[in-house]
Amino acid sequence: MDVSSSPYAAAWQTYRQRRNAFIGAVASFAGLLGLVALFPSGNLLAAYWWVAAVPLFVWFVVAGFRLTYWRCPSCGKAFFARLLVGNLFARRCLHCGLRKWSKLESGARGA
Repeated sequence: MDVSSSPYAAAWQTYRQRRNAFIGAVASFAGLLGLVALFPSGNLLAAYWWVAAVPLFVWFVVAGFRLTYWRCPSCGKAFFARLLVGNLFARRCLHCGLRKWSKLESGARGA
């Protein structure tokens, strides 16, 4: 979707960057675990895989937190989280009901 002319364009760009960082963290961590599973236990990678796993896991946690608590461009509250419950697959803000990728400032409200 083209949101470049939207009043929310900068916010959606930030969302896209955070989403891509999270996907990258998940893919990297999964790739590392796949490599560890492929190599025998006597391999150097099998002995020191945790050296790479720690920063990748930290990246995963931070990227997940930043994505989950990304602020809605309309209401300013966390788009994907309400209290302690998060839903990264939500298509609307869990607070004001703004649709994901919305171009308009007005629209259907209500979560």
